[in-house]
Amino acid sequence: MNIVIDEKAGFCPGVIKAVHIVETRLSENKSITALGSLIHNQQEIERLKKLGLKEVDQTLLEQEGTNWEALKNEALLIRSHGISPQLLGRIEHFGFSYVDATCSRVIRSQKLIQQYHQKGYTIVIVGKIHHPEVKALLGFCDNKGIVVLQPGDEDKIINKKKLLLVAQTTIDEEIFDYFAKQLRKGADHLVIKNTICSVVRKRHEQVKNLAQQCDVVIFVAGKNSSNSRVLFSIAQKQNPRSYFISSPDELKKAWFENVQTVGITGGASTPHWQLVEIKQKIESEFSHPKQTNI
Repeated sequence: MNIVIDEKAGFCPGVIKAVHIVETRLSENKSITALGSLIHNQQEIERLKKLGLKEVDQTLLEQEGTNWEALKNEALLIRSHGISPQLLGRIEHFGFSYVDATCSRVIRSQKLIQQYHQKGYTIVIVGKIHHPEVKALLGFCDNKGIVVLQPGDEDKIINKKKLLLVAQTTIDEEIFDYFAKQLRKGADHLVIKNTICSVVRKRHEQVKNLAQQCDVVIFVAGKNSSNSRVLFSIAQKQNPRSYFISSPDELKKAWFENVQTVGITGGASTPHWQLVEIKQKIESEFSHPKQTNI
């Protein structure tokens, strides 16, 4: 049996930026408090918390009447998903220091939405309405945007005179293409900006290829990671013997019976050390393979 670690897997640039900021500040003995979970990977979060990272529920700070005094001596970290301009205004109003780790690709989406909203366009976002990135993006059009995800959601768009179509940066390309096609049919003036992250797009193809080449795929990620769910669905379509796990304890011996090649990969918030940990577990308990990279 060969174990193949996907050499393209690991943190995306936005997550690399956020984690680097945290590790640098903590190494300098400076405190930092993330607005929400820094990334959707509990094991990596636990590692960073052991180093000193703190966390506060972002939704509480978005509510009126929240007591900010407990945070007065903290530096707040805006995670890669970004925050709404309304929340940023509150942070600045109360005089708190903050570090902005918003992904550059998310910033591009924010600027596009704000620009076209000011021109009178109805903003349509392809994404998950409760995802932190999408919630933040809505703030850049005064929360008047329309979020679509499932076929038929296009019926929610009443005013089709001037539309801007954008995407959550980690959404599936096929879903975005569906809404682009649907809106072309009825919009008087439609501007399409495919804001899906180029790194994410490449990862879709890379995971597809890996799944085709391996007998079994072990996909390692946090269960609440949106981009990971999309990537795993791509792997599973190509290879039904694809399994989603968050820790080595979830591995099952039956998965590796009569298997020649095992591929290990993960999402944009999966650190490389986790993939190595899974490889070592498979080696020690289910086989004695030689590692290769593709």
